[in-house]
Amino acid sequence: MNLRELSWVEKQTATKMYDSKLSFNHYRIRDAVWLLQEARKVGVAQKLEQVYDGPFVVTSMPSPINVTIQLDADGEQKTVHHDQLKLYRDKSFPTWVVKVQNKLTSCVVQIQCLVFCCDKSFMM
Repeated sequence: MNLRELSWVEKQTATKMYDSKLSFNHYRIRDAVWLLQEARKVGVAQKLEQVYDGPFVVTSMPSPINVTIQLDADGEQKTVHHDQLKLYRDKSFPTWVVKVQNKLTSCVVQIQCLVFCCDKSFMM
């Protein structure tokens, strides 16, 4: 093996090792999530601050790695990278989160019904 081939083999091995340790979070529309607070407050000890803020609701996924979340009941939205999110696992949700989740469910059901009806009409 010459140096070029050996370099290519080492590159492939390093890539394989990196990819095996890579974690990817999968979120669905309607999931409640925590958002990482990266900005720190001046004068407050970092270890005493809350690391995550939320819960927020996933409203759409513009790409596999970017997620759009709804921040409050007024509908303010923000698109963030999936690495900044953590799944909200508590059983109790704020009332506005439940309302948004129900609204998103009804929208998904209406879209699925519309697609199904359109597919049926094309088949006839």
